[in-house]
Amino acid sequence: MLGEAEALCDKEDNWRNANQRSRYALTFRRMCERRLTQDNATKCCFLNVVRDVLQGVESPRFEVLQDQEFMECISELSTTVQNDVIRRSICQLRNCLTEKLVLIDTNILLNEWTYKKLHAFAKLSSVDYRLVVLPLVKMFLQDKLMTMMKTHKRKITIADAEASAKKGRSTQTR
Repeated sequence: MLGEAEALCDKEDNWRNANQRSRYALTFRRMCERRLTQDNATKCCFLNVVRDVLQGVESPRFEVLQDQEFMECISELSTTVQNDVIRRSICQLRNCLTEKLVLIDTNILLNEWTYKKLHAFAKLSSVDYRLVVLPLVKMFLQDKLMTMMKTHKRKITIADAEASAKKGRSTQTR
């Protein structure tokens, strides 16, 4: 939309000679009045851009106002703002948008990189969990095996004692 506003200024410069030029602000106001009859999403965006250009703000504002509120502000400013102020304002807004778009692109790339790393983290975590859990499982199995061996040894000792006791009894009875 900022490009469209700049194109309107260029068209106004080419349309008439230096003595017949009207103010850019009046051209913007006429275009906004035409846009009011349309009912689409770009209308609100264009009205925002024109208001920001006429007010000379440093950073674009993305506000949702009623058409009447936009037009009141644009009508007030269209009679007082000079062409060179509008050109400077368009240039300033373009520079600000360029900086913001670079920051947005950087954030998107950073989020994509983080997302990819998170997918790799799931694979890495399963390996890491094995490294942490494996010693614990080994200790548990060793304790269980030692307990089973002690129990088995006790049973063997008891069985041997019973066998020798039976042998001792059987030799006594003979």
